[in-house]
Amino acid sequence: MTQLLSKWAVPKIILPFFLLNLVFAFLFPRYENQLSAIAGEKVQILDKYPMYTKVQVMDLFTKIKAEGREIHRFMTSVVDMIYPLVYGPFLMLLITFLLKKVFGPKTGGLNFIFGICLLLMLVDYGENFTTLQLLGSFPNLEDSVVSRGSTLANLKLVLMLLCSGIALFATLGWIGSYLIKMTVNRDRG
Repeated sequence: MTQLLSKWAVPKIILPFFLLNLVFAFLFPRYENQLSAIAGEKVQILDKYPMYTKVQVMDLFTKIKAEGREIHRFMTSVVDMIYPLVYGPFLMLLITFLLKKVFGPKTGGLNFIFGICLLLMLVDYGENFTTLQLLGSFPNLEDSVVSRGSTLANLKLVLMLLCSGIALFATLGWIGSYLIKMTVNRDRG
């Protein structure tokens, strides 16, 4: 898998994934605005909660009414089921690209990064299925399902921060190595 990642980690493949991420960056707020309009106040989808309680879920689902719950169900079952297939490969390819820029073509640790990104995607799917279960059982929410959803939401946040942190440090490493090369070349010239 690392050879495939390394081969595909080029700008012409990464850019379309980046652009698709931008599409989702517009879709989620659009649907969230619809939910806020229904609720009559600013609300956020359950997917954005870093963790939550049964009271918070009941409050959100009550505020957004049946119409909002159907929008939330659509977002979760369609939009948010496609999104991991966009951001997962994007993160894998971007991090691989950046690490190749810093460490060269024989970059180590790609299996680890692939594993973290894949785990992030799987946790996101687990959270989505749990959210659908909560939406389907409302108002009879089970404590265990709410607890599972909250745990998955928290784990997703941790994994997302980890992947983003790796990408950030790889970017800084690339910039640093570029500046060092420029300085060395300038001193030689």
